[in-house]
Amino acid sequence: MDGCGYDPSVAGRVIIGLALPPLMGWVLYNLLSPARAIWRGEASRVPVVPGIRPSQRAYVPYLLWTTPFFGGIGLVGVAILLFTLFTGSWAGLVFGIPGFGLMLVVAPPFMLVHLIACLFNRPRFLITPTCRHEPGWVQTIWHWLRRSGGDAAGRR
Repeated sequence: MDGCGYDPSVAGRVIIGLALPPLMGWVLYNLLSPARAIWRGEASRVPVVPGIRPSQRAYVPYLLWTTPFFGGIGLVGVAILLFTLFTGSWAGLVFGIPGFGLMLVVAPPFMLVHLIACLFNRPRFLITPTCRHEPGWVQTIWHWLRRSGGDAAGRR
């Protein structure tokens, strides 16, 4: 072969590198654009997300971890493209290191904040104002168990 042949692995990396950044930008736009309306109390604007469906009550904590996570995936896509196009260059590290940093360092603590907001409805300043009076999951389950006369193991 003369070296000018088609390499499927390079083509795949170029396609991934070209597809990830705009796709992640579209996802972030669709998550961030209804945020003000959700904060004002329009529950109908909460987007339908497969996997981890956001609630109106904890939408801001949800955005705190999804924004750096999806942004990091977009930066990794740029890094893949740069590594593919500029073989032997360090150009991909300029976007790859911050991308992985966002996904692996910044997003996980905010995932914990989101979990705490769902479980306990705290911290109140991150909870949508129209939902601050509602109980968290733990309090809801506790009251349900107390009403039913059972305990956490389901015994009566």
